[in-house]
Amino acid sequence: MRKESGPSPADRRRWVAGWAEIETRLRRARGISEEFRRQFRAGGRWKWTGEELIERVERWARRRKGDVMVCRCSDAFSAPSDIVVMIQRDGRHLLGAACCLIPRGGGRAPLEFFMRPDEALRLGEALRVMEAFKPWPQPGGPPIRRG
Repeated sequence: MRKESGPSPADRRRWVAGWAEIETRLRRARGISEEFRRQFRAGGRWKWTGEELIERVERWARRRKGDVMVCRCSDAFSAPSDIVVMIQRDGRHLLGAACCLIPRGGGRAPLEFFMRPDEALRLGEALRVMEAFKPWPQPGGPPIRRG
Protein backbone atom coordinates (compact mmCIF):
# COMPACT_ATOMS: atom_id res chain seq x y z
CA MET A 1 0.00 0.00 0.00
CA ARG A 2 1.30 3.39 -0.99
CA LYS A 3 1.86 5.96 1.72
CA GLU A 4 0.02 9.25 1.18
CA SER A 5 2.33 12.19 1.15
CA GLY A 6 1.38 15.79 1.74
CA PRO A 7 2.07 18.64 -0.59
CA SER A 8 5.61 19.12 -1.71
CA PRO A 9 7.67 21.91 -0.13
CA ALA A 10 7.37 23.87 -3.40
CA ASP A 11 3.56 23.55 -3.30
CA ARG A 12 3.52 24.69 0.32
CA ARG A 13 5.60 27.78 -0.53
CA ARG A 14 3.22 28.63 -3.40
CA TRP A 15 0.16 28.26 -1.14
CA VAL A 16 1.71 30.36 1.62
CA ALA A 17 2.64 33.05 -0.91
CA GLY A 18 -0.87 32.90 -2.39
CA TRP A 19 -2.51 33.31 1.03
CA ALA A 20 -0.15 36.15 1.91
CA GLU A 21 -1.24 37.94 -1.29
CA ILE A 22 -4.92 37.38 -0.41
CA GLU A 23 -4.40 38.72 3.11
CA THR A 24 -2.64 41.81 1.74
CA ARG A 25 -5.49 42.46 -0.69
CA LEU A 26 -8.10 41.98 2.06
CA ARG A 27 -6.27 44.45 4.33
CA ARG A 28 -6.18 46.96 1.47
CA ALA A 29 -9.89 46.44 0.69
CA ARG A 30 -10.90 46.75 4.35
CA GLY A 31 -8.72 49.81 4.88
CA ILE A 32 -11.55 52.35 4.56
CA SER A 33 -13.71 50.69 7.22
CA GLU A 34 -10.71 50.17 9.50
CA GLU A 35 -9.93 53.88 9.17
CA PHE A 36 -13.59 54.64 10.01
CA ARG A 37 -13.37 52.55 13.19
CA ARG A 38 -10.06 54.10 14.27
CA GLN A 39 -11.49 57.58 13.74
CA PHE A 40 -14.85 57.11 15.47
CA ARG A 41 -14.46 54.23 17.95
CA ALA A 42 -12.20 53.61 20.92
CA GLY A 43 -12.06 50.51 23.08
CA GLY A 44 -15.11 49.01 21.37
CA ARG A 45 -17.23 52.11 22.12
CA TRP A 46 -18.31 54.99 19.94
CA LYS A 47 -16.52 58.26 20.70
CA TRP A 48 -19.67 60.26 19.81
CA THR A 49 -23.32 59.58 18.96
CA GLY A 50 -26.16 61.37 17.21
CA GLU A 51 -25.66 64.74 15.52
CA GLU A 52 -22.10 65.14 16.76
CA LEU A 53 -21.07 61.81 15.21
CA ILE A 54 -22.92 62.58 11.96
CA GLU A 55 -21.20 65.96 11.54
CA ARG A 56 -17.78 64.38 12.04
CA VAL A 57 -18.57 61.46 9.71
CA GLU A 58 -19.84 63.81 6.98
CA ARG A 59 -16.58 65.81 7.11
CA TRP A 60 -14.58 62.58 7.00
CA ALA A 61 -16.66 61.25 4.08
CA ARG A 62 -16.23 64.43 1.99
CA ARG A 63 -12.48 63.74 1.87
CA ARG A 64 -13.12 60.20 0.60
CA LYS A 65 -15.45 60.72 -2.36
CA GLY A 66 -15.92 57.58 -4.41
CA ASP A 67 -15.16 55.35 -1.43
CA VAL A 68 -17.69 56.68 1.10
CA MET A 69 -21.27 57.90 0.70
CA VAL A 70 -23.65 59.20 3.36
CA CYS A 71 -27.37 58.61 2.69
CA ARG A 72 -30.26 59.98 4.73
CA CYS A 73 -33.02 57.69 5.94
CA SER A 74 -35.64 57.45 8.69
CA ASP A 75 -35.73 54.73 11.29
CA ALA A 76 -38.80 52.76 12.40
CA PHE A 77 -39.98 55.72 14.47
CA SER A 78 -39.57 58.21 11.57
CA ALA A 79 -36.58 59.73 13.34
CA PRO A 80 -33.83 60.91 10.99
CA SER A 81 -30.78 58.72 10.64
CA ASP A 82 -27.89 58.37 8.22
CA ILE A 83 -26.40 55.33 6.52
CA VAL A 84 -22.68 55.51 5.82
CA VAL A 85 -21.65 53.22 2.95
CA MET A 86 -17.94 52.44 2.64
CA ILE A 87 -16.93 50.62 -0.53
CA GLN A 88 -14.36 47.94 0.22
CA ARG A 89 -12.31 47.27 -2.88
CA ASP A 90 -8.85 46.42 -4.04
CA GLY A 91 -8.28 48.04 -7.40
CA ARG A 92 -11.11 46.80 -9.60
CA HIS A 93 -12.10 43.93 -7.29
CA LEU A 94 -15.01 44.52 -4.94
CA LEU A 95 -15.10 42.88 -1.52
CA GLY A 96 -18.40 44.52 -0.53
CA ALA A 97 -19.75 47.50 1.37
CA ALA A 98 -19.26 48.12 5.07
CA CYS A 99 -22.25 50.13 6.29
CA CYS A 100 -23.10 52.01 9.45
CA LEU A 101 -26.61 53.17 10.41
CA ILE A 102 -26.25 56.22 12.65
CA PRO A 103 -29.38 57.45 14.48
CA ARG A 104 -29.33 61.24 14.71
CA GLY A 105 -30.98 61.56 18.09
CA GLY A 106 -31.70 59.78 21.33
CA GLY A 107 -28.10 58.81 22.11
CA ARG A 108 -28.62 55.41 20.46
CA ALA A 109 -25.51 53.57 19.35
CA PRO A 110 -24.83 53.19 15.62
CA LEU A 111 -25.29 49.79 14.00
CA GLU A 112 -22.60 48.40 11.70
CA PHE A 113 -23.28 45.80 9.01
CA PHE A 114 -21.65 44.45 5.86
CA MET A 115 -23.09 43.71 2.42
CA ARG A 116 -21.37 41.31 0.03
CA PRO A 117 -21.54 42.31 -3.65
CA ASP A 118 -24.57 40.09 -4.40
CA GLU A 119 -26.47 41.54 -1.43
CA ALA A 120 -25.62 45.13 -2.41
CA LEU A 121 -26.67 44.52 -6.01
CA ARG A 122 -30.00 43.09 -4.84
CA LEU A 123 -30.58 46.18 -2.67
CA GLY A 124 -29.71 48.33 -5.70
CA GLU A 125 -32.33 46.48 -7.74
CA ALA A 126 -34.95 47.15 -5.06
CA LEU A 127 -34.07 50.84 -4.95
CA ARG A 128 -34.20 51.13 -8.76
CA VAL A 129 -37.81 49.87 -8.71
CA MET A 130 -38.65 53.04 -6.75
CA GLU A 131 -37.49 55.26 -9.62
CA ALA A 132 -40.62 54.37 -11.61
CA PHE A 133 -42.88 56.01 -9.03
CA LYS A 134 -43.56 59.61 -8.09
CA PRO A 135 -42.50 60.54 -4.55
CA TRP A 136 -45.27 60.70 -1.96
CA PRO A 137 -46.31 64.34 -1.48
CA GLN A 138 -45.09 65.90 1.73
CA PRO A 139 -47.49 68.67 2.78
CA GLY A 140 -45.61 71.80 3.64
CA GLY A 141 -42.29 70.16 2.94
CA PRO A 142 -39.74 71.01 0.28
CA PRO A 143 -40.03 69.33 -3.10
CA ILE A 144 -38.24 66.01 -3.28
CA ARG A 145 -35.16 66.07 -5.50
CA ARG A 146 -33.71 63.08 -7.25
CA GLY A 147 -29.99 62.51 -7.66
